[in-house]
Amino acid sequence: MSVRATPSTLVARAAELAALRAAVERASSGDAATAIVSGDPGVGTSRLVAGPPRTARADGALVLPGRCGD
Repeated sequence: MSVRATPSTLVARAAELAALRAAVERASSGDAATAIVSGDPGVGTSRLVAGPPRTARADGALVLPGRCGD
């Protein structure tokens, strides 16, 4: 049986996603937290950073995203 990735599936990003979730948890406990995610276009950085901030905002956190051009 083969497994197909859907548009919302993250592949090989468990460690990075765990680090982002840990930063959200630190911030939720009152500590400052910053996460910097970088990567070449098309490697999934936008999808990687979409989930944890959405969850944090739903919990009432202030999330300040940024972007950097070339």
